Amino acid sequence: MNRETYRIVFSDIDGTLLNSSNQVPDSAKREIRRLYRGGVPFVLVSARMASAMTHIRQELGTGGPMVCYGGALVLDEEGRTIYSCSMPLSLALPVKREMENRFPGLCCSVYGGDIWAVDCRQDERVAHDERITGTKAVEQAADSGIFENTGVHKLLYMGDPGDPRRQSLAEGAYAPDKCRLLFP
Repeated sequence: MNRETYRIVFSDIDGTLLNSSNQVPDSAKREIRRLYRGGVPFVLVSARMASAMTHIRQELGTGGPMVCYGGALVLDEEGRTIYSCSMPLSLALPVKREMENRFPGLCCSVYGGDIWAVDCRQDERVAHDERITGTKAVEQAADSGIFENTGVHKLLYMGDPGDPRRQSLAEGAYAPDKCRLLFP
């Protein structure tokens, strides 16, 4: 790569920067460091929360802003908020309750700022995400006041891959005009 060609590099994390073992390959680290030393900013972009990204940025030896929650929260190099678009609790909590009523058995994670709250930390789906991201969820109700200052940046529903309800969720069975459900 010719560094004069690049002014800035943005990279997704999961499935892009990280390999199947959730590691940054050495070849990618070398190239990112070379670009960064040459004055090309490297910006991590992810659906993750900031604390699930900072250890990757430290491993790379780069600085720069981070785009969290798919753009709902953007932080500068020091972790200060540049941009935030969160759902008020008055919207997020009814959506969470309605999804739980319509689709029992889904595991809901609620994120706001750098807080990840779940109803049950012992759920294997939560434990799996904790292992991948290197962060820990807090077992606390979303309506406990924990998101009073941040609002909700992300609601994540995890189900089992073979769940037959997956298709009806993907087709927008719940409030297709008000929310979008994404599946990897």
